[in-house]
Amino acid sequence: MGPKDTLSKVEASEHADALLDASAALRRELVLYERQVRRMRTQVRRGKLNPPSHLLRDLVEVRVRVNERFDELERCRRRWRVAFFQLQADTGMSLGAIARQWGLSRQRVSRLMSDHVEASTRSCV
Repeated sequence: MGPKDTLSKVEASEHADALLDASAALRRELVLYERQVRRMRTQVRRGKLNPPSHLLRDLVEVRVRVNERFDELERCRRRWRVAFFQLQADTGMSLGAIARQWGLSRQRVSRLMSDHVEASTRSCV
């Protein structure tokens, strides 16, 4: 096991941590979104089909944040997955074998790994 292997393991671990952080951030925003939807539902049940503007504004704001957290989660998930693909490839595993293990096509794994350089310029959480 050389320095490259150690760095890859550290990188994969860091990507896993970023994915966990992104997941927690999304979960927090979903709780807030659920709260806003419940408030809107209460308005409808009370027959107020034209809710106060602050309720709509709050709902839109939290929805935007939920969408941003989803996007961040997906970026982190891809980076984490590619880091693990790279670890597997470093052990001599073929792209086809990696693809089978993850339930993907070989072409998809190849594309994800080749896009890794571009993805590494974006940050996670």
